[in-house]
Amino acid sequence: MDAFPYLRPDSISYDLGALNVSKSSTLSSGPICFRHSLAVNNHILKLRFKDRTQTEVSLIREHYYNAAGQHLSFTVPAIVWGSSSVVSSGSTYRYLEPPEEDQRGVMHDIDVKLLILTGPELLFTLNGGGATLASEAAFSSYAFNGTAPFIINGDDATPSSITMLLKGGGSRL
Repeated sequence: MDAFPYLRPDSISYDLGALNVSKSSTLSSGPICFRHSLAVNNHILKLRFKDRTQTEVSLIREHYYNAAGQHLSFTVPAIVWGSSSVVSSGSTYRYLEPPEEDQRGVMHDIDVKLLILTGPELLFTLNGGGATLASEAAFSSYAFNGTAPFIINGDDATPSSITMLLKGGGSRL
C-alpha cells in the first residue's frame, strides 16, 4: 500500500490510547480492574488540513479508496509529524473512519483520523494439507462466495455435523 499523501497538516492531535484493562462491577467494593497485558492500544492520530485545494483533497480521498477504507495499512511520511517523535518512524497506520470534508467554495477543510498499529503484524496462511482440489464451479450463498469446492477440514468431527453446518445456510454439498 502506498504511503499517506505527502501533505503537511495544519494541526495534529494524538491520543495516547489505553492499557488493556477491563472492569467488572461488584456489589460491595466497587469495580475491580483486570490488566490483561502491558501493551497500550488504540493510539489515534487526528490530522486537520485547512484551506486546501481540490487537488490536495483528492489525494487524501483517493488514498482512502486505495486503502480499501479501513482495511489496508500504510505508512505516514515524516512531514505529518513535523519534528516530534511520538511513535516509531516505521509505524503503520489504518484509517479509523472515512475522512470528513468541509467544502467552502474553492477551498476545502478535511479531517482524518488514523489508528496507529502497534505490535506484530500477524499473517495467517490457510493450508489445505493433503486435500485435493476437485473441479471448480461458480458458487454463491450467504456463508460462502467464490469458487467451489470449499475444503473444510473437520478433523474429528462426524460427517453429519459438517453436513448440518453447511446445509444450515442453504448450501448444497
